[in-house]
Amino acid sequence: MTTCFASGTDARRSVLLFTADGGRSWSARPTPAAAHFVSELACTSNHQCVALFQTTGWAPGYYLRASNAIVMVTRDGGRSWSAGPAAPHGQLPDYVTCGGGTCVLFDQLITSDNSQSVNGNGQQTVAPGSWTAWYSHDGGISWQRGQHPASIWTTASHDLPNPGMISCSDRMHCWAAMSNQIGQSGIATAFVATTDGGVSWSAQQLPVQRARQFIPLAMSCPTARQCYAGGGDANGPVILTTVNGGATWAPVSLPAIHVGPVDTTGTLPAVGLLSCGAAAHCVAALQTDGSARSVPVYSLGAWPG
Repeated sequence: MTTCFASGTDARRSVLLFTADGGRSWSARPTPAAAHFVSELACTSNHQCVALFQTTGWAPGYYLRASNAIVMVTRDGGRSWSAGPAAPHGQLPDYVTCGGGTCVLFDQLITSDNSQSVNGNGQQTVAPGSWTAWYSHDGGISWQRGQHPASIWTTASHDLPNPGMISCSDRMHCWAAMSNQIGQSGIATAFVATTDGGVSWSAQQLPVQRARQFIPLAMSCPTARQCYAGGGDANGPVILTTVNGGATWAPVSLPAIHVGPVDTTGTLPAVGLLSCGAAAHCVAALQTDGSARSVPVYSLGAWPG
């Protein structure tokens, strides 16, 4: 494969970067949306991509938040763009990915009602079931609504997307890291999966203690049976995997690493990036706050240093 796409900025303008020679040279094409950045990008061919465009701003009582978000599709390598599905009123598109000719995305509903807030202070809220699952079987040209469990909802993110929290191994099988509520004990991690290309989604529950502790940040699913989810808990970095399509999830054995105080290392004790090219070939990187001099990287079965 010699063609690859990436999103970025050039002269303070959002651009689509692409290479047709395996990365030896890159070109930039401006994107049509008046957006500050492309937060998520997924491509199904050398010419066809789906992108989530974001603009940002500040609102009283909030952190940096997305004031507008729109999904757009290109069929000619970024020369022209058309609109994706229109998010329902009050919802923002999130969780975008593609696999084969299938693309899926979720909308999340954000409110400022403290009574419904995840953390009780109004900074981020996602009401249970108040999201829409979309799927496209033609690379993003046409979209339809899928079905999803009402008890599961997207993770709150200050109205910002969660890049990398959803992955498709092929045109039929996808997973996403979501949230759930266990009785009166609060929010916990759960996964949803589809085996019909996004038409319907089902919940895959983790053991209660694991669900309460694990905070997912990245997901990569190389096959229809195996998927990896990276993140962390109170003990440090964690990667969970399933080898049976999500019936059970178990932690991967990781080499011991001393992260140290974040204010001195700039490294956070959680897996923030994860990419698996095959069932037994993965690379993962720890999160940083931007000040880290180096980024610890895991590779499946070995510690590259």
